[in-house]
Amino acid sequence: MQKPIGITFRNVDKTLGLENIIYKETTKLERVYKDLVYCSIAVEKPQQHQKSGNPYRIRLEILAPKSPEIVVTRFHANEEMHKPLESVMKSTFRVARRRLKKLKAKQRNELKRLTLI
Repeated sequence: MQKPIGITFRNVDKTLGLENIIYKETTKLERVYKDLVYCSIAVEKPQQHQKSGNPYRIRLEILAPKSPEIVVTRFHANEEMHKPLESVMKSTFRVARRRLKKLKAKQRNELKRLTLI
């Protein structure tokens, strides 16, 4: 990655375990797309007294060269109501990896078309 990873915690205790998950998952992103420019993650708990949905919101922003920014946001989904924060973080990174794979395939396909012309 060309710039350091941006990590922000809002109303969530910053723990070594959460940071380790973030660093491990970003290395997986780099394996999918090795020329990433920037990755930023915000982990927040917007409401203190929530009755339904997941109390956490995770926003992941990824910038790859020659492409628009990829943004993945996970929050308040009914199916993730009682999942721990670590699980929600990992699912957010899984979605980001899928999007990076699609971007890489699209860029590769465009390169093939350019070389054929």
